[in-house]
Amino acid sequence: MHAADIVPRYDAAPPQPYTLAWAGPYVGATLGYEWGSIDNNPTRPSGVAGGIEAGFNWQTGNFVYGGETDFNLSAADDTFAPWKFSNPWFGTVRARRLCHGQRPHIRQCRIGLRRIDRQYVLRSVGEP
Repeated sequence: MHAADIVPRYDAAPPQPYTLAWAGPYVGATLGYEWGSIDNNPTRPSGVAGGIEAGFNWQTGNFVYGGETDFNLSAADDTFAPWKFSNPWFGTVRARRLCHGQRPHIRQCRIGLRRIDRQYVLRSVGEP
């Protein structure tokens, strides 16, 4: 046996810990359908809604803190007799805290504000 015949044995490196990086900015889009009812009126507005959202996350260990906002346009409307309901836009602002362990499961707490532009219009009979 010669020195060149000896094959060195290498042990596998230990597995790296599973880490996720949730920090940084993000931008997205939304598209959906909304429907509802009015308590004191038989209108049932519905329609397509869509918009944009953006946010930023900061990560410290297993905790992620962030904020996000969105703005959406809506085609939800309905008319009953002389009453017309419409919801042309809405937006939200949210702050949150996420907690993730060594797996890709996330627990989340959120708090936020929402602004809706609802319009109720009384039209005279025969007006479009």
